[in-house]
Amino acid sequence: MRSLKDEGPGGTLSRTFVKYAVGCAFDPSQTFTFRWSGGTEEYKGALGLAPEWADGPLSPAKQRWVSACIAARTNRLGVPVMISMRSPAPPGLAAGEGERRAFSHKEGAFWGNLFDERPALYACHVPESTEHARSKDRSCATGLDTGSGVAGCGLIQPMGDCSSICTSAGDPEMGYVACGGSTEVITTFVD
Repeated sequence: MRSLKDEGPGGTLSRTFVKYAVGCAFDPSQTFTFRWSGGTEEYKGALGLAPEWADGPLSPAKQRWVSACIAARTNRLGVPVMISMRSPAPPGLAAGEGERRAFSHKEGAFWGNLFDERPALYACHVPESTEHARSKDRSCATGLDTGSGVAGCGLIQPMGDCSSICTSAGDPEMGYVACGGSTEVITTFVD
């Protein structure tokens, strides 16, 4: 809790992490609230990937779901970009016809575990969508083209083409069911 109340850059980073983690884990009826010298902060749930976190620690599988969600929502440029996050496993990540039409470009997939002793996040990309994703200010799945190679996005390590390391869902518009040995995978789509 001390890191959340830190008034410096470390505190800002901690609060941002918790805000995104709560949004991924809690459902819309849940909130996380704390007080600090900057006032009262309240973070609302959104996706409900691990609502039981309010009552105790996350299981390893739920840690991986929340981590994949945080990675999928990460944007190197800090610019808000609307995305569609999909997975056939958690019901909160199903996409209806309208969402599928609006977000039809499969960007890539994200997985990993930020809660592990050695936190790690991974991403892969869909080559035919690379330039489109980057034109939408999204480069964490594709990696940032530095001119001398491809750089990761903070902790997110680019793993290359999704088709070489992932298993597609039965419904390809839902993305992937496994990547790099993990079954807690979130596929992102952009408009």
